[in-house]
Amino acid sequence: MRALLGLVAALALPALAVIALHRMGSLDWLRIDFTDVSGWTRRTRVEDALAAVLRYVALAGGYWLLGSTMLYLVARISGSVRLIDVTSVLTLPVVRRVTDRRAQQLTTIVQNMPRDTWPTITEAFTAFSAAAGEPGDVDVFGWDAPTR
Repeated sequence: MRALLGLVAALALPALAVIALHRMGSLDWLRIDFTDVSGWTRRTRVEDALAAVLRYVALAGGYWLLGSTMLYLVARISGSVRLIDVTSVLTLPVVRRVTDRRAQQLTTIVQNMPRDTWPTITEAFTAFSAAAGEPGDVDVFGWDAPTR
């Protein structure tokens, strides 16, 4: 369980940062007008321009951290040595250590589970279809199904 929480945190924190930085873009003083950059630089105060530029730099860093972490996690789970070598160059050492530890723990847990406890994909779809009935009958959000 702890291994799963570590991986979720390693992926959720950069994702939340990217979402927050995108939401900050709704503020006028943190937005750069790329259609008229020279006019934007003349109209905008220096501190607002610096904050907007820093927001874009942080957004690029957040996307890089999220993308490199996801690629490295996929490489670790796949076990491909070449892919691990390529993606480890892009990933921060701290993130790499956490991902290595957690991916190894998860792999060990999954490999030691008895195979008969895992339902096959066909069984899962069959059970879902039987429980759902028709596609419109599924109550995904906890609301009452519409009457026909």
